[in-house]
Amino acid sequence: YVNRSFERLFGYSREEAMGRSPAALLRSHAHEPEFYAAAWAELEAGRPWRGQLVSKTKEGALVECDTLASPILDSHGKLHAVVAVRRDVASSRKMEEQLRSSERLAALGTLAAGLAHEINNPLAYVLANLEHSLELIEEGRTPSALRAPLTEAQSGAERVRTILKDMNLLAHDRADEVRTVALDRALAAAARLAAGQLGRVAKLDVRLDEGLFVRGHETRLGQVALNLLINAGQAIPDGDDPAAHRVTLRAFAEGGDAVFEVSDTGLGMTEEVKRRALDPFFTTKPPGRGTGLGLSLCQQIAQSMDGRISLESAPGRGTTVRVTLPRTTSPGSERPSPAAPALRPERLRVLVADDERQVCRAVKRALRQHDVTLASGPRAGLEALELLQEREFDAVICDLTMPEIGGAALREALGDDPVRHRWLFLTGGVLTDADRAYLDAFGGPVLYKPFRTDELRLVVERVARASAAE
Repeated sequence: YVNRSFERLFGYSREEAMGRSPAALLRSHAHEPEFYAAAWAELEAGRPWRGQLVSKTKEGALVECDTLASPILDSHGKLHAVVAVRRDVASSRKMEEQLRSSERLAALGTLAAGLAHEINNPLAYVLANLEHSLELIEEGRTPSALRAPLTEAQSGAERVRTILKDMNLLAHDRADEVRTVALDRALAAAARLAAGQLGRVAKLDVRLDEGLFVRGHETRLGQVALNLLINAGQAIPDGDDPAAHRVTLRAFAEGGDAVFEVSDTGLGMTEEVKRRALDPFFTTKPPGRGTGLGLSLCQQIAQSMDGRISLESAPGRGTTVRVTLPRTTSPGSERPSPAAPALRPERLRVLVADDERQVCRAVKRALRQHDVTLASGPRAGLEALELLQEREFDAVICDLTMPEIGGAALREALGDDPVRHRWLFLTGGVLTDADRAYLDAFGGPVLYKPFRTDELRLVVERVARASAAE
């Protein structure tokens, strides 16, 4: 017997499937022979088997299903038949991903007021110092008088840049981006983002041991830390003196594991609340302050990295949430690159394409030792294409997202022109899945705005060296 769901999932009609062995019909050989043997042994022993089973459809596609197979034994206790209930996990995984994304953005939304404060403070003295510098120039003051206000303005801009980099790290998730992650980097980004919000209710104490590496998604790891920090702040009673409370984020090694903990001096949990705290949709927060998914998703993320979450809490004694993950080795330092060929003595010919005119002008000033041609404004991509067809350039600096024709389409329009290999992409960091896939395939240098002038110069030199070595 097969039902309509079987027909939809695997592509066989009831008439095609009846009388045929499920193994012959669906077996994909995606698993080792021992996997199938172990499952069959359970059924022959009269025990149900449950697991993730990859099967082959009529068209040859692979489908992963959560499978529950129950044995039917004859009067002699021998296996007579099997009843299998299978559920396609693709849709549930898609929903889980949507929930993770929703919770991650909700966490950033919760921090919005604190982040605005953290950005507005440095912006205030950046603008004030720049205005003061302009006044000094109009008064004819010497360059030395400009050093202090300009240095402070630069420091403030760097502070804003760090906040935006942290937000970008936690705002974008890629399901396939499993790699070795430096635990302190992901946790520090979460702590910086939460600092403004937590500072209103408690002192934030961050103690992160370096040299701890785990395998997983850096974005999701940061999301776990951010959720736990937000929860810790919300556990502190409204109206209490912030000086009387503390939220602590620690990371340390414990045997073969990397552990991080978030502790607070808040209200704590009863045994009943602690027992249900990791259940989906369970929350004790008032409406508008929680979905009940935060801790549940944190647990899912930890488990996906072969880790676990545990809680210690008691009423009036605060809460400690511990995340334990298996440690891995450092990705290691890269071998020194062979000496790069010397740059050609002549000035480099550089094309800059960006629809933001101010960005183009800033890049030209930064590269003033070279011959820089600009393609800017709404038609930047089209102008750049015309210039590339008419002239030779040693390096191309191109924004990824532009009206009419974006950076990726512009590069592809050049066909097999060697200038494709002298390319540097700029981006504000808001990338589609297609953008990310293209940049992965591109494999060349990418600078994220806002970037430092020395970074820009260094990357342009590398592009030029690669060109000189051709």
